[in-house]
Amino acid sequence: MKLTQQERTAFIMILFGVFFRGFVTASFQFQDIVAKKALSALDWQVTMLVMIWPLSNLVSIWWGKLMERSSNIARYYYILGICGRLILIFMFWVKNWWGYMLIMIFVFSFNSMQSPAQSTLFRYGFGIEKRGRLFGIATSLENAVMIIFASLAGYLMDIREEWFRHIFALVAVFGLLSAVFFANSKISKPPVKNLKPLKPKEFFLSPIQRSWEVLRDNRLFRTFEINYFIYGLAFMMILPVIPKFMVDTIGMNYSQMFISKSVIARLGLLFLAPLAGKLHDLYNPGKFSSIAYFVIAFYPLILFFASFNPGWEYAAYFVMLAFLFNGIAMAGINVSWNIGSIYFAGPDEAPMFQSVHVTLTGVRAIFGPLIGFVVMKMFNYQAVLVLSTLVFLFAARQSLKLGKVIERKEIVRSEKT
Repeated sequence: MKLTQQERTAFIMILFGVFFRGFVTASFQFQDIVAKKALSALDWQVTMLVMIWPLSNLVSIWWGKLMERSSNIARYYYILGICGRLILIFMFWVKNWWGYMLIMIFVFSFNSMQSPAQSTLFRYGFGIEKRGRLFGIATSLENAVMIIFASLAGYLMDIREEWFRHIFALVAVFGLLSAVFFANSKISKPPVKNLKPLKPKEFFLSPIQRSWEVLRDNRLFRTFEINYFIYGLAFMMILPVIPKFMVDTIGMNYSQMFISKSVIARLGLLFLAPLAGKLHDLYNPGKFSSIAYFVIAFYPLILFFASFNPGWEYAAYFVMLAFLFNGIAMAGINVSWNIGSIYFAGPDEAPMFQSVHVTLTGVRAIFGPLIGFVVMKMFNYQAVLVLSTLVFLFAARQSLKLGKVIERKEIVRSEKT
């Protein structure tokens, strides 16, 4: 793979950015466990906490609107670094779930600008034939850092639980550094022609209208998003179950939980991300995503089998096996999440398409965790795991159908040319 000097310089800065972002990503993986075990959060409080991250993505369409009008993406990374990363330094003063929740609201609200910003960097910084592989390399580096840091964090918190505050403070500093490196990648969009001043009413309403138009007018993108939405519901309904299952049912310690969620679950991203990126360049988004959705169905299925004998000495290893399947699937899902929407976007539409994609994550967050919580309270957590498995398989089937439609359209297009 040959890069121009400009592409090489930009990618080096992105690699530094993802290196330091690996510490942030690790903290996102264990933030619910910290709330449950260190701050004794109740089930409904854990449910609220796991909803923040995806719910905050609702504001992504407004970030996308601003980026669509701007040729300077760097300024948004500086905002992210200060407001969405450095604020974690206030963990030193957190005494209960309420303070923890408030900080996480700030972190994830500004984190929602990251995906459209990153998509813009890859859209305008690198050729279409290189994006998947470069993104896969960057993902592997980020996950290598995350695995090492999460393992260390779990070990430290087994020694002294209160050290979670120091760990998050370190994440705050590294998160700011990550944003600075991304901002200095020197990738910019072409200036938007005939740009008119943006009125407040237009700013708040036009992204909603634009999102509706994108979904209405682009049938293939709409179907892609519906399938991703179905997958996301299955994934999010498990989220309230996991901390309770690992802490109360299996009785895992910090090291075991952090290794499961942040190490084993990331091995797929670490070793398979470059391959996933290359496959994404070769196959269409529908066919590519269907494989990932099928594989991740084994994640709740194995947890379901582990739940029948929680006192078994090998129960924790079954949990780790489940997270291994999670990680293998996530190697593909992560690529679809970050650059899948670009396939359907026009020359100047990448930020808006990705922001619509991210915002729909927020929409499904209204339902997914609540469905999991309600089913768990009405029946048990095992019912949630079975329901999630079935929904994952349905998403895989529907995505495969989309892949076949895209293939037929590509054949017709190639015959015409």
